[in-house]
Amino acid sequence: MYNPAKFATEKITRLRSLCIASSGVAHRHHIRDGTDDDWSIIVRLVEGTIACRRMPSFLTQVLMSEERLR
Repeated sequence: MYNPAKFATEKITRLRSLCIASSGVAHRHHIRDGTDDDWSIIVRLVEGTIACRRMPSFLTQVLMSEERLR
């Protein structure tokens, strides 16, 4: 859920598509660099600006398992 007072409509659409997209096949020891949008979502999840029922699937590609547990 995105607060429309804090995000523009096109940004909500773009970030939502990243959150609901399937990450595909998970490679256990392959971590990729996060995009600016990926990090924007991560920061706002931590701040509580974005609320999700479950974590976005791209987190398995961007963060190691120890970091996801924090």
